[in-house]
Amino acid sequence: MISVHYAAIFGGVFAMASAVSPGYQAMIKLSTPPPITGSAQYLEPVTPGQVVKVAWSIKKDTSCPGYLARAWAGDGGFILTEPLRVATLPVGTADYNVQTVIPEFAQSGALEMSIVGFYQCEGQHRQPFKLGPVDFTVTEKEAE
Repeated sequence: MISVHYAAIFGGVFAMASAVSPGYQAMIKLSTPPPITGSAQYLEPVTPGQVVKVAWSIKKDTSCPGYLARAWAGDGGFILTEPLRVATLPVGTADYNVQTVIPEFAQSGALEMSIVGFYQCEGQHRQPFKLGPVDFTVTEKEAE
């Protein structure tokens, strides 16, 4: 039979472990480097619906499967997140020209795009990431 003394010690250890665990998980997530890093810039004005090639420099450090989406925010309260799709870049460091369609309903003015997503190795927590933002200046389409 367990004595009251050992039950109290076990209860205290269990309570302490329960309290520390969420903090430990947060520390692991904050101290783990992102699975992918990168940056890009686009200097020319754009128009809604225009297809542009954005030059990205990317370093990917994981071979785990992942998903990503473009997230847009701009003047006039414009917000758009495109559907998630499978991330297909190989592990390593490289430069990519990524064909990007400026959203049709983007307002004139400032617009930024980020690539957001996650990688998840089997049996591990998701590793979220964010690339960018890339800043654009949207101008109105000229009358045809």
